[in-house]
Amino acid sequence: MGGSRFGSKWGTPDVFGIFKSRESDIVKTPLEVVVAEVKIDTSQLITAFGQACAYKLFAHRSYLVVPHDSQPEDIGRLDALCVIFGIGLILFDSATPQVPDFEIVPIRLPQP
Repeated sequence: MGGSRFGSKWGTPDVFGIFKSRESDIVKTPLEVVVAEVKIDTSQLITAFGQACAYKLFAHRSYLVVPHDSQPEDIGRLDALCVIFGIGLILFDSATPQVPDFEIVPIRLPQP
């Protein structure tokens, strides 16, 4: 979606999806809203994280999607913040937009 369709960048995710059961499904699952904030500009990663946090106000799941070639320390910080705030982190190859090679970063729980 993007482009501030809902009034501001803090209310308009780049990707918006809905999971819902079909009428023909025997077992009905609850409706689930899933959103993602995608950033190509690596200088705006903290802003993107803030946006992904804001989307949790209306979505069941929120994801932050950033380039693989972001600074490793930035990805490490974002990874830790995403775990704390319950946001999924996805990396992609921004150099090849036709084949972005999305990679979901697995959740790493803190060791005792």
